[in-house]
Amino acid sequence: MREIHTQLPPVHEGNTLPSGIVKVSPSSFDRHIRVQDPYDISSAAHYALSHILQDQKRAHEEGRRHVVLMGEEHVKSSHRSLQAAVITLWDEFSLNNSEAAGFIIGDETSHMLLQNMGCDGHDHVLRAQLTALNVLKDSLAPLASSLVLQEIAARQIPYFHVDADECDEDSFDAYLNAEDTHAQKAYADVMHGMRLDDYSVPAQDALGMAVRNRVHFNLVDEILAKTPQTSALLMNGGDHITGHEEEKILYSESLTALFQNAGYLVTPIIPDFDDLDADPSYFSEQTNKRQTIVIDGLSVETFDYQVHDKGLQDEKQHLKFMQRHFMQANQGTQPYTLPSKLRSQNYYADIWRDLRDCAANMPRQELLTFVHDALQGQANVNDLQKFMPT
Repeated sequence: MREIHTQLPPVHEGNTLPSGIVKVSPSSFDRHIRVQDPYDISSAAHYALSHILQDQKRAHEEGRRHVVLMGEEHVKSSHRSLQAAVITLWDEFSLNNSEAAGFIIGDETSHMLLQNMGCDGHDHVLRAQLTALNVLKDSLAPLASSLVLQEIAARQIPYFHVDADECDEDSFDAYLNAEDTHAQKAYADVMHGMRLDDYSVPAQDALGMAVRNRVHFNLVDEILAKTPQTSALLMNGGDHITGHEEEKILYSESLTALFQNAGYLVTPIIPDFDDLDADPSYFSEQTNKRQTIVIDGLSVETFDYQVHDKGLQDEKQHLKFMQRHFMQANQGTQPYTLPSKLRSQNYYADIWRDLRDCAANMPRQELLTFVHDALQGQANVNDLQKFMPT
């Protein structure tokens, strides 16, 4: 594991704006700002963290659990970079303040992906590392997604997969896995006792989203009941958090509503709300005017490798701009570590190196087989072997 810096500028009080951002007014939300530089994830993250800590403290005083719902548009590396920046600052604050409570991270990844892991004592780290490896095959901002996960692993933050399992999950036409017991339970809750007994529920339609949100909530609620932490940070697409009236994704089945109704203090964070194809007025009407943090002005550059010819090198350059901005404002601390080389549009070698630390006693072939099996055959074995250190 790499060394973690622990000396950062102090966190701003909630009512003090960091330099580089302006308040948006009028707005449907009380916590609505715009960054003046599209690569300034630092000012945005400091602003978000100040309110996260306010809400975390308030939840503790009221004897409630606390959840931060960080929205994203999956094709935007800037949204994933903001997640990394918030995670970095929150973790640093927790490390430097003995009275500060930590947090867990829940990811919009199938909870069945790595259900048969091993590596005792390193489950959270290994889960994040393997997921960082797995997402490189995705088409939507894969490098940014991978870097966030590697940062989580480096910081050894408790990390969990909390989504329902899907069939053909690489496709937008994926269906819920009828054999997933968590999906079965959530489906029965949504459909008043009916059984999920076939593969007919699209994961992206209104019913599929409602079921998946229930799985998210149920798993996070179960995890927090067993851990010393009372706060969770979830990384999700925007519609999971807000609902979407036009798409018939009901607010009542959104993550915000589910956690609020269970007594949680909820801090939704929405970057570029207007670009999420969501309806801010619909969301703010549901008593979210005070708590929601809206951050506008981040880079709108998209990375969808199914629709354009950009490569990982282009995404790396984009991420480098935001990394440099953050480091300049935070005494050299990095929100993520960029790979020095992108070999054949992969950088398996760096992840393998960390995996070797976790599974040092595994023979080479056994480790290769273990990782391939853990990823349920989704990784390219030739690529895995090619970049595995000797």
